[in-house]
Amino acid sequence: MSRKSLTTFVVLKKKIINLATLLFDNYDSFTFNILHYLEAEGEDVVVVTNNTFQPEDVLSYDKLIISPGPGLPQESGVLMQTLEYAWGKMPILGVCLGMQAIALHAGFELYNLQEPLHGRSRAVSHTSSGLFQGVSNPTSVGLYHSWAVKESSVDNWEFNARTLDGIAMGLCNVELNIHAVQFHPESIMTPEGREMLRNFLRLSILVP
Repeated sequence: MSRKSLTTFVVLKKKIINLATLLFDNYDSFTFNILHYLEAEGEDVVVVTNNTFQPEDVLSYDKLIISPGPGLPQESGVLMQTLEYAWGKMPILGVCLGMQAIALHAGFELYNLQEPLHGRSRAVSHTSSGLFQGVSNPTSVGLYHSWAVKESSVDNWEFNARTLDGIAMGLCNVELNIHAVQFHPESIMTPEGREMLRNFLRLSILVP
């Protein structure tokens, strides 16, 4: 029997809750690297694609991870609608395109980089908090993007990681338990990426 068929269910306030992580796939080849990392940590994971999912069904899961993907968030099927349903109701992690989607929903703007950063390794400095607890500072990460989040001030949001030349690499809202990275933690060019994913899983534990 596969791991996906062993998902645990509980009844909470008369609603069935699926104690699994929803991995929202934006048709990116790295999605299954994320899946393998999560399963190696003992997570039950359900993978759905951005053009076959009913956005309201996200409420049946206990956390949401948004994968990388091509294009822009608004062009990625029901990504933004799914994020709207999940917002403030569960821990969320956005990776690359996922960070851009979170940023747009929070009120930030995107901009097109003068030089695309596809398959590039960069050093990133960070606050040593959130996803970056216990991670070397600076740390090396793998980049695969041509758009980035424009930094501005939005209540309760913090940019907690940047490249050494100032491109935003991390964004979080502690109150909402939403975390995002512009780089790919699942890439071999991000040696400490697995620790960052572990940190998200730790941060996702709900304390009664």
